[in-house]
Formats: sequence, C-alpha cells, structure tokens
Amino acid sequence: METDEERGMKVSKRLTQSSTVKVKRLRKKTTRKKARENHSALLKYGSLVLLVTQLVGLVLLMRYSRTNTSGPDLYLSSTAVFSMEVMKFIVCNAVVFSQSGSTIKGWAIEMHTHIWNSPNQMVKMSIPSVLYVVQNNLLYLALTNLDVATYQVCYQLKILTTALFSVLMLGVRFLKGIVSFQCQKVLQQKQ
Repeated sequence: METDEERGMKVSKRLTQSSTVKVKRLRKKTTRKKARENHSALLKYGSLVLLVTQLVGLVLLMRYSRTNTSGPDLYLSSTAVFSMEVMKFIVCNAVVFSQSGSTIKGWAIEMHTHIWNSPNQMVKMSIPSVLYVVQNNLLYLALTNLDVATYQVCYQLKILTTALFSVLMLGVRFLKGIVSFQCQKVLQQKQ
C-alpha cells in the first residue's frame, strides 16, 4: 500500500508534468503566432516598398522615355500600356498558379471559378479596367506635354480627389489621420 506521502508525490509529479506540457503547448502557439505576425509584417512592409519602387520607377522611366528625343519618332503610348498590361497579366497568373498549389489543374479551377462562374463580377471589374487603361494613356500624354513639377502636382491630386469623393459619396469620416468607415448598411445586414 501507498502512503499518503507517496500518493502526494505522484499527484504532484502528474501536475508538474501536465503543467509542463501545457507550458510547452503555449510556447508553441506563441512562437507560431509571432512567426505569423513577423511574416505578416514582412509581407505588409515588403509590399509597400515594392509598390513605392514600382510607382517611382514607372514615372521616372516614362518621363525619361517620353522626353528623350534622340530618335526621330516616339513610341506609341498605347503600345507601352498594352505591354504593361500583358506583363501584369503574366505576373498575376503566376501568383494564382503558385497559390493554387503550383498545378495546372488548380490554376484552371481557380480561373474557372472566378472568371467563368461569376460573369457579373467580371462585368463589374471591366469598367474600372477600361478606365485604368484610359488613365494610363493620359499619363503618357501628360508626361509628354507637361513639365515635371506640374505633372507631379496633377498626378498627386488623385489622392485628394479620392479622399473628397470618399467623404461625399461613401460617407467616410477622417479623424486625426485615421480613417473610420461608417458602414451602417453592412452592420444592418449582419444583424
């Protein structure tokens, strides 16, 4: 027979082991959470850096190529816009391919699901797409005919007009530099 002391030691040992297991599980969860946060921060700031680099590089290269008059003729801006859209199409398809398991079957399923099975969404997306192509052609025209300072001021006005239309049309409120969305329709639909 066991004495009370031995039973107490066994219970104490079991409690210590179970708490050790719980601490290990908690550490693993915390480590995974920190890894996800680090990955999320890397993705967020990496995307920001790539976006800024792309926008600055695009404007500088467009300006240089449109004002450099060493050759007899300038290239057609529509050809440049078309080439840019083809490159974006290829990159986007590569991203979808990698996110769908890097298989052609997975890529085809994604394309079928998001393009052929949702024609209403495709029609909705085509309107901003056409406007974006028109905007890019107008950017080339502006870079050809305006000086750099005027172009930059006009180009940056789109941020101001977007904020203005967000307030007027979408009901967005700006408080101390933080955007707070007033999405009452969404909240009402959820209730």
